[in-house]
Amino acid sequence: MNFWDAWGTQTLVIVSLSCQVILTLFGSRRKNVTGLIGLGMRCFLWGTYLVATEVVPYSLGKLTGLRIDNPEHPDPNVELKAFLAPLLLLQLGYPDNLTAYSMEDNQLGLRQALNMSIIVMVVVIILIRCWNYTDFAILYFPMFLAGVIKYAEGIWALKFSLSLNTGITVKEIAQEKMVPPFPDGLRKIRGLGLVVKAYYRFHCLKPHLEDWIYHPRYISNDQLSIDNCSHREAFRITEIELGLMYDMLYTKAPVIYTKLGLFVRFASFFWLGVTLCAFSALEKSINPLAKITYSRTRSFSSFVYTYQYKRFTFSVLVLAFLLEAYQILLLPYSEWAIAKMSKHYNWPLVPTFLRIIAPRSAYKWRQWSDSLYQFNLLRYCLRRDWTRYIKFLNFWGIYEYIKWNWRLYRMGPVSLPENLKKSVKRGEWSFERYGVSANDEIRQSIKTAFDKSILVWHIATDICYHRHSDENESSERQCHSNNDETPDCRSGSKLISDYMMYLLVIRPKMLSTTTGSIVFRHACRRVKKIRRSAEITESQLADSIFNHVQSSRSSSLGHEQETLVTSGWDVISDAQGLARNLLARPDRWELMNSVWMEMLCYAGANSRSSYHAEQ
Repeated sequence: MNFWDAWGTQTLVIVSLSCQVILTLFGSRRKNVTGLIGLGMRCFLWGTYLVATEVVPYSLGKLTGLRIDNPEHPDPNVELKAFLAPLLLLQLGYPDNLTAYSMEDNQLGLRQALNMSIIVMVVVIILIRCWNYTDFAILYFPMFLAGVIKYAEGIWALKFSLSLNTGITVKEIAQEKMVPPFPDGLRKIRGLGLVVKAYYRFHCLKPHLEDWIYHPRYISNDQLSIDNCSHREAFRITEIELGLMYDMLYTKAPVIYTKLGLFVRFASFFWLGVTLCAFSALEKSINPLAKITYSRTRSFSSFVYTYQYKRFTFSVLVLAFLLEAYQILLLPYSEWAIAKMSKHYNWPLVPTFLRIIAPRSAYKWRQWSDSLYQFNLLRYCLRRDWTRYIKFLNFWGIYEYIKWNWRLYRMGPVSLPENLKKSVKRGEWSFERYGVSANDEIRQSIKTAFDKSILVWHIATDICYHRHSDENESSERQCHSNNDETPDCRSGSKLISDYMMYLLVIRPKMLSTTTGSIVFRHACRRVKKIRRSAEITESQLADSIFNHVQSSRSSSLGHEQETLVTSGWDVISDAQGLARNLLARPDRWELMNSVWMEMLCYAGANSRSSYHAEQ
């Protein structure tokens, strides 16, 4: 008997269970880890998720060859191998914190339901072929129930996230459905109000659904409004809402924290516990030496295999039980659980428990990475493009992915400063606030296509950022001696500028633009044409762009391969004009920070909900 015949199925079970352990422990980490570590984490979890999906059907395929010819005197090795079939069903249910890896997984809920019916049928066939009259065969039933319930729970979560209606009905509008009032007894619990407000805002407005029509009274409801919140509270509420959106799309949270969901979860755990206890009690019945009188031709090695199989099966069962117990213990530590418990604050120990976990949820638990990806055009044009040596990977369709991700993660994300959160909350119109006239070139710069405006303002921001002579610094300090916002606005403008370029180059769907890659290539050609040497800094390149002299637009673009989108448009000339007008203003950084913030809000308001959900 070779190793694959003897231990092939068990090896696949170990692989499957190892994937479950990895997904259980690290599945939710991808939402708050960025940079190269985040990229590695996502690739690792993606591969683990795919392996966990594919290894179970292959394992069941190996088990279909099992059969007990004599049910009165069964082979204990076959009994133990057949027991792994319903145990594998348990692995197809996926952990609570990573039911789906992407939006496409949610959209395949109906197909997964069909796969479940086929796989369950295969497991039933395996158990029928291996049925016998021993006490151990009774364990097939509770293990099968635990596996089917767990598997069905995962399919339910996949279908639930995107299966809601696109809006409320006329009958629901007439009922004046409102958010329940916040209990007076819980108002003193620190942080609970933020969590509950975020939960009901998400529950009522459903930002993850495309074209969701919410109740008209939700807009004016004080319990859903954040107008009276400070910028920190408003930002934290939004963070919690994004965490709830992630849970809705990629985890089992929306189905677990319901009455039926809790019943299903504890039912699966109960039958798994029954199986573990019964297996421990019936362990002596799987005694290879007791079978020797029924099978004189069996070798001693087969008895050794039986003992090893028994130890292996029991260990796998214990590990599966511990994984389920660990996930159940984590159920109360969630915003979903806090919101549900706030409805039952009169229950014993609920207020005490909320006083412990509500402040942690509102102020300490990380909902995202708290950082922004950055992409700088000048830095990109200065770096050598080594990725041209791996263009052969384009045959497999992964060249562009590696190319852009490498350049992106070389620049790295930056932490989100506090002043940006304050700027998001302010929301005033920039040009009216700073007195920019209608005919001013600064105002004209945003009247072009959105992707062109981003590029022009990005280059102009870099020019202003790097052109800080002693004269400019002293005059700026004199004009802003009573204003402490200028340094924050300068760094904030640079940060948002690089983030908007990241969206334009790496995530163009978020900006709802179709010509972003065309205008980006045009800008790269123009900047590289100005760059005299590869050994210059970003500051020197910014000065070269600002001082670049060109006879006319036609001559400067005559040797380039023009397109219909970029014909007659020169990003360098527009950026120079905008930078000169901005440098002439003493309040340029406040104006630039406000304009960039409006661009960011415009991009968010005009992006489809499905693109936001994917990110």
